[in-house]
Amino acid sequence: MSCSRNRCPILGIEVKGKSPIDFTSEFELSSLKDIMIQSDVDYLIIKGNKQSGDNIKKDIFDLLESGVFISKDNVLYDIIKTLLGG
Repeated sequence: MSCSRNRCPILGIEVKGKSPIDFTSEFELSSLKDIMIQSDVDYLIIKGNKQSGDNIKKDIFDLLESGVFISKDNVLYDIIKTLLGG
């Protein structure tokens, strides 16, 4: 996630059920794809933009409170972007 003054582009994976993927650990794109394909868990890739108000830090905090995970050095963000073909 890379926020500008008035918006934060968001990419995410919504997991329906218990996922075998530990999103807090490092993994390769190919292994993520394989696990998602072979697993009986449903995954939904989410793409959107969060409009930012006057307090970007509060907006990011609110996202974290709602369950958003910010990946270290945008690694997970970049992997999801690749899964979407971008």
